[in-house]
Amino acid sequence: MREAIESDLPKGVEAQCPVCWRIFTRNSVAERHKTYRPLGTTCADPASLGLVPKERRGLVVWSGPPPSEPLRRDAQRMEGSE
Repeated sequence: MREAIESDLPKGVEAQCPVCWRIFTRNSVAERHKTYRPLGTTCADPASLGLVPKERRGLVVWSGPPPSEPLRRDAQRMEGSE
């Protein structure tokens, strides 16, 4: 896998950071790795924030970690109706 470069455009809902050119699965994940300062924006290493690299189209696409437990809305509705 390779890191994205300027000519790699995101597909669908993916977002690309204009500072470091990394591609993320969602804009909220891309915003999580940025540090805003008075003199500009810096980017943190996505792996140090718990983001997970995945391969898409031969590129590294960073994603948030999967939830520890799947959300069971039907079970929550059943508990609330009793």
